[in-house]
Amino acid sequence: MIPHKITVLAASLFLSLASALPAVAQTSPAPKPMTQQERINAQQAAWKAAAGVAKPGPANIPLNDQGGIALKEGIIFIPLPQAADLMRAMGNNVSKNFLGLVTSKNDNEAWIATISFVKEGYVKDDDAKNWNADDLLASLKEGTEASNKFRRERGFPALTINGWVEAPAYDSAAHRLVWSLSATSEGAAPGAPQTVNYNTYQLGREGYY
Repeated sequence: MIPHKITVLAASLFLSLASALPAVAQTSPAPKPMTQQERINAQQAAWKAAAGVAKPGPANIPLNDQGGIALKEGIIFIPLPQAADLMRAMGNNVSKNFLGLVTSKNDNEAWIATISFVKEGYVKDDDAKNWNADDLLASLKEGTEASNKFRRERGFPALTINGWVEAPAYDSAAHRLVWSLSATSEGAAPGAPQTVNYNTYQLGREGYY
């Protein structure tokens, strides 16, 4: 990983329906927000640690006892715990379902994919087909508000969900649910670049990736 990639990805958005943070006791003081230089230092350290354990493609990477991922040439997988440390260094909360990160070795490609497995049991096709888009968007906005507390405490700008780029759609043949939405940093000027968060869920018999 080349350090300049840090500045490109620092405001990346990673969302989860289970992203609400645990309650903090009222007697616990809020941590002092990190300065910009402290954030850069933390990101540099996290990227360095991630580069030291990154697994390059082509390779088949086992994720857990449920499946794995086939990496192509030029793509790398960053395992735990370094992947979780990198996520936090970029201002993102990490859920217990998180398994690792996938990204490109090419520093001109500014993207990261998070890999998680949610052990929710078997999800019927009818349940996936009938997922209510309005309810899902409301849940995502609620989860983002909870995650914004994590971001503000570390000196990162809060994120605002703008709406769907692609509304939820289910492919029954592939057992895959896909959706994407856009977000901007709080207080961003009109016309400022947006982050697009693309999600694909592969449904299985014991849960989904």
